[in-house]
Amino acid sequence: MMMEAEQLLQIMNNVRLLKNIGIGKLPKLLKDKKVSIVYQNQAKSCVTQIVLWSVTQRLGGEIMPITFELNDLTSKKDLGTMISRCYDLVLLETKHCKDIFEFSEGCSVPVVYSGCNMYQPLEGIANILTIAEHFGRLTNLKFGWVGPGCSALNTYMMMLPKFGIPISYNCTSNPNFPVHPICYDKSYTLSKMNSTDLNHCDTAKEAVKNADIIATTVHDIKCQQITIDMLQGANDNWIFLHRLPRGDKEATPNVFGHERNLVWQSFDNLVYVCVSSDIPEFASIE
Repeated sequence: MMMEAEQLLQIMNNVRLLKNIGIGKLPKLLKDKKVSIVYQNQAKSCVTQIVLWSVTQRLGGEIMPITFELNDLTSKKDLGTMISRCYDLVLLETKHCKDIFEFSEGCSVPVVYSGCNMYQPLEGIANILTIAEHFGRLTNLKFGWVGPGCSALNTYMMMLPKFGIPISYNCTSNPNFPVHPICYDKSYTLSKMNSTDLNHCDTAKEAVKNADIIATTVHDIKCQQITIDMLQGANDNWIFLHRLPRGDKEATPNVFGHERNLVWQSFDNLVYVCVSSDIPEFASIE
C-alpha cells in the first residue's frame, strides 16, 4: 500500500519539475478525459477532494463524483469494472484499505489511491516534500507527534522511517494508559530496518524534545495543546505541521500564526502532488 523511499523520491522529483513549470502554464493534459472521483461514505477527506477537483479541472478533465457505501456491495471488483468502462481515470478514496485492492482488480483504467481512514498518502508526500524543501535534506532530522492517533500519524509512521527519520509520539493524555497507533508494529519493523527509532512518550513535552518537525491533528485535549513554551524544548530550527481545516485547541494562536507553521506551503505542494498523480498515464511532463 505504501511506496518505497525511491518511489516517494521519484514523485517528489516530478512535483519539483511541475512546480518549475507552474500550474498555470501546464497544457490541458486531461482534455477529453473523463475522470471519476469515487469516495465512500464517511471516508471523504475534504482537503484532498478539494485539491483533486481543482487540479483535474485545471488539466481539462471532465469530473464525475460518485459516493457509495461499499459494505452494501456484494462485489467491489464489479464496481471497478463498471466504472472503468465509463471513465478514463479513477481517483479513489475508501473507508478500509482492503477495499482499494478489490476495487482495483476490476479496473482496466488507472486508479489513483487518494486515501482511506488508515492512511492519507497524497498529503503525506506533500508534507515530506515540504520538510525536504525547508531543511534541504531528509537526514539528521527528528519528528515529534502530539495528539491522538489518526490517518495523518499513521502515514508519517509508514513514510518517515524509510528516510531514517526517528519518530517520538504522545498519543494519550494519561501516561498510565499508553496508546500505540494502529500501525505501530509495521512502523516499528520499518524503523529497525532503517536503523532509526520509534518512541512512545508519556508526555507532550517529551515527544517535542529535540524535534525538528512537530505535528498534530485536530483535538481538544488540553494537556496536549502545543504552545510556544512547549516548543522551547524542540530544536531551534523547528517547523510545525497540522491537519486542515485546523481546530482551535490543538495549538495556541501564536503557534498557528508562527512563521514556522508550514501548513500552507504543504497545501500548495499537495496541489502539485495531485497534479503528478493525475497525469502520468496520459502525458509526459518533461
